[in-house]
Amino acid sequence: MKTPISVLLASKSSLSVQTLPPSATVAEAVKLMNQHKLGCVLVTYVERLVGIFTERDVLTRVLGRDREPATTPLNEVMTVHPLSVLPSDTVEQVMTVITGHLVRRLPVIDRDGTIVGLISIGDLARWSVQTLPPSATVAEAVKLMNQHKLGCVLVTYVERLVGIFTERDVLTRVLGRDREPATTPLNEVMTVHPLSVLPSDTVEQVMTVITGHLVRRLPVIDRDGTIVGLISIGDLARWLVETHGTGIPPGAEAAQAATSDRNRGRLRHGLPPQPSPGVRTTGKAKGNSPVRSPKTVAGASARRIKPPLKKVAKKSTKRKQGPARKTAGR
Repeated sequence: MKTPISVLLASKSSLSVQTLPPSATVAEAVKLMNQHKLGCVLVTYVERLVGIFTERDVLTRVLGRDREPATTPLNEVMTVHPLSVLPSDTVEQVMTVITGHLVRRLPVIDRDGTIVGLISIGDLARWSVQTLPPSATVAEAVKLMNQHKLGCVLVTYVERLVGIFTERDVLTRVLGRDREPATTPLNEVMTVHPLSVLPSDTVEQVMTVITGHLVRRLPVIDRDGTIVGLISIGDLARWLVETHGTGIPPGAEAAQAATSDRNRGRLRHGLPPQPSPGVRTTGKAKGNSPVRSPKTVAGASARRIKPPLKKVAKKSTKRKQGPARKTAGR
């Protein structure tokens, strides 16, 4: 994640940043946003950033306050002097700003105040999560992982997650089995239907899943099956250090211990580990898909799958005998 944000901007269209003066009306901004399919416009004065106007502002500051779009100027409803980042800032630093300040977009401004571009949480998610179809080869996946300095790629079919291919798979399932990377398709060596979490799941829940199931990465999938991002054990470790020092959030330690102890006992008896709160399992596909497509869980963010257990003993059907009667002696 040491990639500078300028690399992401180079792959975006120059039309992704549109500017207007503070005197422009909300109606003009909305028209420009719709024309270029954007979620915001930057407000500039003498070629310097002075504000940002977003689709959320249309909802809360204009319509929510009964203002007239045709007559309301942007300087009355924009966010003044928004946060910004430098082109030299890394992807990791920008992610920290976005998650720490709960913003969706950040203008990119160089040191002399010139607007370079605009980076959004969607751009970061697409950069940090690279996808390939099941028919792609291992060689293609390795090239993509090296290019973006990633430890895995997600495998998708019809824009739905069907597998994950990691650096560990390269070692164990490809090179360890003398497979040829240039001809081996991902659907033969990927992990099918990986565990995933929801964007609304807490850090503690995600930690419990990762430690309880001994995985290093978890795809983040929203309720309609769209891939939102990817969370790794490294992301959690950095978040813990930045937020709690060397400590663990309240309740997380107990949850980890309980899950680990429970699953160790199940594994000793030959049973699969039991999913923890926050984890979703995927099901079989419908139709003629070349691989099984995952089934999303609507409603709750977690589902516990209870494996069938064999009864080891049957309840006794004998009636309990009452106390013996005393017989009178002769």
